[in-house]
Amino acid sequence: MLVSFNASKHKAIALQLARFLVAPENALALAQSAQSVQPAVIGADTMAFYREHPEQQIMIKQFETAVPTPNHPAWVDLEAAIEDEVEEALHDRKTAEQAIQDAQRKLTELLAKPVR
Repeated sequence: MLVSFNASKHKAIALQLARFLVAPENALALAQSAQSVQPAVIGADTMAFYREHPEQQIMIKQFETAVPTPNHPAWVDLEAAIEDEVEEALHDRKTAEQAIQDAQRKLTELLAKPVR
């Protein structure tokens, strides 16, 4: 994800850098080097690198159905509540149904709090 700030004194250069980084050949070179990012380029999964390293295709395939996290000021707390309840169910400390009910209750409580 690339961003630039509204108050930036170098908006044109930032845009130029962003366009450079997302060019397919540059995005692939960055992904190969860092291996913690993936090129968000249509057809990346058919590039030679990914054909030779199918394990690296997992994230690219996930892009097909991915959606961004909610833009909410309490998202970190909401996410933690969900993760805690998923963990409870995965470790058989709660049934899936109970974990969902508890997560719903926690989320409702968090969303009722004033935004910080």
